[in-house]
Amino acid sequence: MDVIREILGQFSFIVKDGGLATEIEKMGYSLRDVLWSSKMLVENPGIIKKVHESYLEAGADLLITSSYQASIPGFIKGGFGEADARRYIRLSAALAAGARDEFWDSCADKRTRPRPLVAGSVGCYGAYLANGAEYRGDYRLSGKEYRDFHGPRIEELLGAGCDMIAFETVPLLEEAVEMALLMKDFPGVPSMLCFSARDGIHISSGEDFSDCVREIGSIGSVTSIGINCSDPLIIEGLVRTAVSAAYGPVAVYPNSGEYYDIGCMCWRGEETKKNYRELALKWYGSGARIIGGCCRTGPDEIRAVAELRGQLTVSRATSGG
Repeated sequence: MDVIREILGQFSFIVKDGGLATEIEKMGYSLRDVLWSSKMLVENPGIIKKVHESYLEAGADLLITSSYQASIPGFIKGGFGEADARRYIRLSAALAAGARDEFWDSCADKRTRPRPLVAGSVGCYGAYLANGAEYRGDYRLSGKEYRDFHGPRIEELLGAGCDMIAFETVPLLEEAVEMALLMKDFPGVPSMLCFSARDGIHISSGEDFSDCVREIGSIGSVTSIGINCSDPLIIEGLVRTAVSAAYGPVAVYPNSGEYYDIGCMCWRGEETKKNYRELALKWYGSGARIIGGCCRTGPDEIRAVAELRGQLTVSRATSGG
């Protein structure tokens, strides 16, 4: 039994953390850079650890490393050498694991929550392009190019102690397939593959989400499939689609409902994340078993999700379910 299913055997669902860049920017730091939040691995890694700590205190069971945009080609494009790139990727894992270990050592009641996991973030190729392509999927590479791009980062993250891999904001199926095939090289390592979506039926490229679920499921190497960094109001139907395919634990962690404007490198539009607890309850009722937040969500939203998890876990234990 992998660690995700082991936790779900004891708790109603797994609480993922929230946005990283959002919290760093609240502290007064500018992330207008091709490396986005990963630039803090170079400039101020302590800030990243502080954000991880804030999510642990809010009740998160799953921390995502600050490596979404920390690819080796991305660091090289930013003027760093390959050795430095690999070192910063490993640092992202060490910061999350260090925060987790310190928190767990001092945790007063280990019976009410699982020991938190650390997932190594592997952002899509569109994240490297730093032009919003993860919300469009308007790029195409060969299978080898995808594998050469993603493989080294996976190796570094796992080598630095991550418990699992999280493929994030994937906008097109062909890239997701190569990610799933890569995980065959790491047997026994849990992984989560989350697409970005344009509506309640299609991923960002316009491909049908149900087709994506079936295709990734047929490869058999990914533990959990889901949706991230998409409007909270379209999540419920997408969860049902994934569950109907009998895939496995479904993961959802939407953004605030705003959209990313690459022109100003900022978020625009209206929030739809209001009453996050009630939204999370709907996602859980639809079958989601890993629930958290992405861009523009923070510790307040994760605290609400963690409180819901606690209530549902107690209810399940009382009912014998």
